[in-house]
Amino acid sequence: MTRPIQAQLSGAAQPHLTVVEASPAADEPEEAADDLARLRLEVMMMKAALAAERRESEALRASLGLSEPETLGEEARAVRERWAALVERLIHDSL
Repeated sequence: MTRPIQAQLSGAAQPHLTVVEASPAADEPEEAADDLARLRLEVMMMKAALAAERRESEALRASLGLSEPETLGEEARAVRERWAALVERLIHDSL
């Protein structure tokens, strides 16, 4: 649905995956840290995709002459604002 996005991520955001042979109990903290790093990277990528999609939508609206808020009805603006608040809350709660 979205185009590939080139993201420049800091070294801290890059997941650090290592293969270590040890007992299963010793691997659990490392696996949890790796999973957390992977999930944070995925959230960053979703945020980047949403931001790119938002910019493209705004550019498309502007090219069609729909960039002014007056072109949307009261109900449409309210629905858009509710969805934006929901998405924002979901993204921030996941971190």
